[in-house]
Amino acid sequence: MVFWGRISFPSFNFKRGILVRELKVRSIVEGGLITGLSIIFTWLTYWFFPFFFVCPLPLMFLSYRHGVKLSFISLMISLLFSFLLINPVYSIFVFLPSCFLGVFLGYGLKKNLSFTKLFFIGTLIFFGMELFSILFSVLALNIPLEKAIGIDVLKESWGQSLNMLEGLAKRTGGLQNLEDLKKMQNQMLDSLSMLIPSLLLFSSFLQVLVSYFIAEKILKRFDFPIKPIPNIETLRISKKLFMRLLIVYVIALILNNFFPIQVFKYAVTNIFFMIQILIFLEGCFVLWNFMKLFLPSRILRGILFVLLIFNPLLESIIFVVGLIDIFYPLREKFLNKKELEL
Repeated sequence: MVFWGRISFPSFNFKRGILVRELKVRSIVEGGLITGLSIIFTWLTYWFFPFFFVCPLPLMFLSYRHGVKLSFISLMISLLFSFLLINPVYSIFVFLPSCFLGVFLGYGLKKNLSFTKLFFIGTLIFFGMELFSILFSVLALNIPLEKAIGIDVLKESWGQSLNMLEGLAKRTGGLQNLEDLKKMQNQMLDSLSMLIPSLLLFSSFLQVLVSYFIAEKILKRFDFPIKPIPNIETLRISKKLFMRLLIVYVIALILNNFFPIQVFKYAVTNIFFMIQILIFLEGCFVLWNFMKLFLPSRILRGILFVLLIFNPLLESIIFVVGLIDIFYPLREKFLNKKELEL
């Protein structure tokens, strides 16, 4: 083009326009492929439950590569197809929470969030989506709360086992023991019903942990920039987190004494259960560090570790050691000296 005797070649703008168009086309193509993969993984989960932990992976990849906006569009399209091809209830319970988790994990990795923030926010997102799924099934689909949570399956299986034991007891004359067993079962079911919020929160954390672990192993093969999970030897329960939880527990306990309503009763039970879990986990971290000094093989160490933590006597010792290690640097004082001696 000639303007006032000067020649202008708009080649740079032309090339930039082509590049932007190519990126848009690539993002649309990858979004379509991810949508298809999400539907396939959800369908496989319907038949093989372990695929549930792989469901967040496609949208995690898309969110990291092309941002949250395109990921949500892909999520909505995948959800619609999942409604039509599989099952609406199954899609809400399984597909929606795991895919929301995948979008966040991809976003968190792109923003270079710390592991603490990544796992904490990821757990809250998955926990919130689980609560939404339960409320949706109860309010919109008129499914009983026990069935939505899964308590009915537990009650049915325990009822069948008790029927078998009742038939055996009639032959042997042990009906008195059977009555005691029924009372124990009812108490366990009541306790389990009280702990539903904590169990949902704990399962949400496990979902984030397992999904991230699988994503790390798979995506590393494709040179995806994903942080490795920290070694168990370096893990430690935060003293600040533990103290804050302890303060909240004391406040809930006081409120429950003055206002004995169901909400405070649930709060006291669940917070106390979470405190116990944190202390036991800290004890497990110390045990793993101690075993590392004498068993270099991770396989043998893992087998022995599982056997030890399920021993009733050692569980109490692990609990006490975990409580000490939160407030006093037991690992640094004892294990480091032991390493120098060895």
